Amino acid sequence: MLSLDDRDALDIARVGAKAARLAEARQRHFGVLPGLIVPIEASGRGIRAGQAALRERGVAAGRAAVSAAGLDPGLLEDLARMADLGPRLVVRSSTELDGDGAWSGAFASFEDIAPDEVATAVRGCWASLFSPDALARFEQEGRAPGSAGMAVLVQPQLTPAAGGWTRVTEDSVEVVATRGSPSPLLAGWPSTRRARGGSDGVGTGRRGDIHPPARSCPRENHWPTARAANHRDV
Repeated sequence: MLSLDDRDALDIARVGAKAARLAEARQRHFGVLPGLIVPIEASGRGIRAGQAALRERGVAAGRAAVSAAGLDPGLLEDLARMADLGPRLVVRSSTELDGDGAWSGAFASFEDIAPDEVATAVRGCWASLFSPDALARFEQEGRAPGSAGMAVLVQPQLTPAAGGWTRVTEDSVEVVATRGSPSPLLAGWPSTRRARGGSDGVGTGRRGDIHPPARSCPRENHWPTARAANHRDV
C-alpha cells in the first residue's frame, strides 16, 4: 500500500497515471485530498483469473471471476487502514492508460463507500477491465483483454454544495452547474443552470426553459465570472 505522499506514488508503472498525477500535485502542495493506493502489482491475481474465465466462459464470467478473486492477506490487512481516511470514501481506478483520451471513462470508480466495503470496491475496479466497453476498447487498440494492470486510489469523499463544468473557446465561456455532486450532471441527468458569455460581454443563462437575466461574461475575465455563475445560478 502506498500513500499519495510517498515518492513511489509518482511512478506511473506502479500506481497508474491518475494516482501519479494526484501524488505529484499533492507533493507540490496543491489542494489534493490525502489518499492510499493499492498498487498495480496487487491486481495481478484477479486479472489473471478474469483473463482465464473470459477465454473459457465469456465476458460475464471474466468479470465474475475478478470479483470473486481472493485478496492477499497482507492487502486485506492494509485495507483495514482505510478507516483512517474517513467514514465515506471514493474508490477510483488508476491505470497507465489514463493519460490517453481513448480510454476516458473506460474503468470503474465508486462513491459513498464505507471503509469495510473497500475490498469489494477494489475488486469492482479490477473487474471493470472486463466490462463490454473496456473489452471493445482493448480490441480497437489491438491490446489483449485485461492487459493493463490497475491500481486503485482511495480518498475521502466530499459532499459538494454545487459542481459542474466550464467550456472555454476563443471568444466565449459556458458554465453548466448543478446542486450537489457533478457526477449525475456528467452522466446527463440532473436539472442544471447554464451561463454563457461572449467576447462582447453579453451573457445569457438558463435552467431548463427558464432564462434568468443576462449577465456579463467577457472572455478576458472568464474565471471570476465562471465562479460567480456557479454560485448564483445553482
